[in-house]
Amino acid sequence: MFIEKIIEEMKEVFKEIPFGIEHTLKVLENAEYIMKGENIQEQKELLRIVAILHDIGAVEAQRK
Repeated sequence: MFIEKIIEEMKEVFKEIPFGIEHTLKVLENAEYIMKGENIQEQKELLRIVAILHDIGAVEAQRK
């Protein structure tokens, strides 16, 4: 599945910042919960991707 590939890649990016992985997976879980409660169907895949990638620049920002 496409989402699993994105999660795999996100974990590789955050390997230097393990709490980033936990945080991102929690954000994804929260997004899933909200989408279910709001009965969102059409944009689920996009919202999942956004949840996974929302902090992807944090690693580089912390280096600087």
